[in-house]
Parts: sequence; structure tokens; C-alpha cells
Amino acid sequence: MITAMFLAAWPSKLVACAVCFGDPNSSMTQGMNVGIIALLMVSGMVLSAIGVFFFYLFKRSKMFIIGGPKELGILRMKNVRIP
Repeated sequence: MITAMFLAAWPSKLVACAVCFGDPNSSMTQGMNVGIIALLMVSGMVLSAIGVFFFYLFKRSKMFIIGGPKELGILRMKNVRIP
């Protein structure tokens, strides 16, 4: 309620900034665009790292089930009997 009264008293405060409304070539808009691209790149790298990790786990589990290298001492799951 107080915010609505404040904005009604000073309508000039409702004008948007240069990023939302104004010159698309201003330095503020360009800086925001660079920030968005940087955050998208960081998010993409993190999601890619998670995907690579799960692919690594998938490959290790396949190696464990099939038998894998003998030097690792991995047991073959096909020969294990559950009573």
C-alpha cells in the first residue's frame, strides 16, 4: 500500500532504465548482454561436466558388469549367485 502511494506521488520513478527501455547500443545494455552470455557459458560448462561424470560412471559400471581389466581386481557380476 505504501509503495503504491509512493509511486502515485512520483510517477517519474516508473520510467524504465536503459536496459529495459531505451538505447540498445548503450554500454549498460552491452554489459548486460556480455554478463548473460558469460552466465550461459558457465552453466553450460557445469552441465557438461555433470554429463561427462555420469558418462564416466556408466562406462565404469559396464566395465564392472562385463568383468573389466584383471589388474583392477574387478569381479564378474555374471558369475555371482544370489541365494
